[in-house]
Amino acid sequence: FYWGAFLVTLLSLWLGREFHIALEQGGPVCAKERRREYEVRVHWIYTTSGAMLWVLVRSGLAIAYHRAVHKKVEWVQLGVSWVLVVCYCTGNAVFLRMMRKRNLVGTRSLIVCNAVFSVCMLAALISYAVDVWAHEVSGDMKTIDAAYQAYVLFEKTCAVAFFLLATGVYCKLWSIYRYQVESTPPTHTSPTRHRTQLCFEFFTPLGAVLKS
Repeated sequence: FYWGAFLVTLLSLWLGREFHIALEQGGPVCAKERRREYEVRVHWIYTTSGAMLWVLVRSGLAIAYHRAVHKKVEWVQLGVSWVLVVCYCTGNAVFLRMMRKRNLVGTRSLIVCNAVFSVCMLAALISYAVDVWAHEVSGDMKTIDAAYQAYVLFEKTCAVAFFLLATGVYCKLWSIYRYQVESTPPTHTSPTRHRTQLCFEFFTPLGAVLKS
């Protein structure tokens, strides 16, 4: 089990790093990258991006399984998973960009988004486990289905635990940029965008928390 988990983590790290290298995010977030920033960037952002990209590979296996056993494919569920992959990997790319810019509000916003995503994954896991248990109790589950569902349940549990741990690590960056300015030069902000930013920062509870 240990070596299997190690191999999966290593492959996820490699795939996630290659993905972010393609986006020119393969290096340190700044010249004097702190240990916390390195840990978040390499150990967790790269690895979670890679793990989400492996979902695409798993989708191919799921399509083959459902065609062979059930003669049909749940394209809606697969489509939702693909959208989640795109959104999560995009969010990780934005996360690294906010870290490069030393942007306090942006970094905190991404931490909150990851926390919400992890909680939603946990809720989906509980719902899935209850559904599998109900089908097993009713006796309308084939042996091959039971084995497959047990594997999926184990896979989902590991994924939820991993993303919850990642969110906990991201919280180390909650106040790291409080007294730092962005590394990019200031740009002209349109009046409309400036008013929107003021509304977000000063007239909403979330904006106040992220700005403080």
